[in-house]
Amino acid sequence: MRVACLTCFVPRRENVNGPSGLLYQLIKSRPLHVSVTVFLIGEGAGTHLNFPEVLNLADSGVKFILCTAPSKLNQAPWYWPLGARRIAGFDLPSLSDFDAVWAYPYWFAPFLQKIQLPVLISGMDCATLLYWRKLKNTSLKSPIKFLRSSAGLIANAFFESRYLRHHQVHVVGKADAKALQRFSVNANFMSHPTLDYQPTDRPYRHPERPIIFLLSNPGDPFYGSHRYLSWVRDLFKRSVDEHLIHLIVHKATPDSSIAIEAVARHYPRVTVEFVTWVDDYSKLLSMIDIQLFPLDVGAGTKTSVLTALQHGVHTVCSPIAAENVQLNPLLFTTDDTFGSFDEILRQALLSLSRGDSPTRMAEILTLHSPEVCGEQFWNYLEQHEK
Repeated sequence: MRVACLTCFVPRRENVNGPSGLLYQLIKSRPLHVSVTVFLIGEGAGTHLNFPEVLNLADSGVKFILCTAPSKLNQAPWYWPLGARRIAGFDLPSLSDFDAVWAYPYWFAPFLQKIQLPVLISGMDCATLLYWRKLKNTSLKSPIKFLRSSAGLIANAFFESRYLRHHQVHVVGKADAKALQRFSVNANFMSHPTLDYQPTDRPYRHPERPIIFLLSNPGDPFYGSHRYLSWVRDLFKRSVDEHLIHLIVHKATPDSSIAIEAVARHYPRVTVEFVTWVDDYSKLLSMIDIQLFPLDVGAGTKTSVLTALQHGVHTVCSPIAAENVQLNPLLFTTDDTFGSFDEILRQALLSLSRGDSPTRMAEILTLHSPEVCGEQFWNYLEQHEK
């Protein structure tokens, strides 16, 4: 089977400049009888062809073709997602030599209406669901943000309901699939594979050293959490009689840094470290005992949660952060009831004290292995092609 892959993202092991890890893992796991030609569509795409992942895929038989004509942003309808507007000026290549077309992400849907080949679009998430959740978490006290979220919801609902219903759609979220199905879109959920990290050995944890926590992106302008500060307060309270705590905060906004430091000043047994860029994320995770995911806005599968579990890190997640992730001994999920975080944190600390840390990722993430996810994806595409 000859597959033409139309994408704006360069396949990478990690999510770099967009959700590129899913693309890399699925292409890498293709069956032997499947040939893939990747059409990279975007300005300056040719500057990324020397990445090791691209060279490895090319060595395995994957072809890369650049489509780098300048975009015509202003010629596309204003209500289209920005990504779709950016590629509106690109001429689609001839696809007559292929058996199926795989487009990633959903921005390509308007340009594939007249193609006679079987088409599968990887979402990877439902943007309408994402903006609905964003709107629910936007306060009326911020009218500009509320209007922006409302506009995003309306525009994406119109785009997805109008253009995706003509195609088979692959998403990595169960709620995403259900949301699209309400638009009469033939959406199918498939598990997200783990990214291509090589976890390093976890050092021995001396029982008297501080417990190391990781909190990423607190106060993010789009995905920002309203609950992160209450979680931090409840966490620091544990230091009074029970634990020494060291909190690493990754990519904090200026406001969230100030807020966390203000709380930490009241707890002498707590230390806080702020980091921005991390050269070796696997090395960082090898030092982490528990990672916190107080996410209020999101859709699909959160690869940062998968990556933490992949490295044997205990995770404490909000319901949105944990959705679509296979249940396992290191995944602890709160709910929205009062005191839920404190109880779930207690359970995670108890598990940590018992040494509940599987040595191999395969023991806890079988449904997310690239082999399992790749087989599911390519089998579905082949059935659709027939």
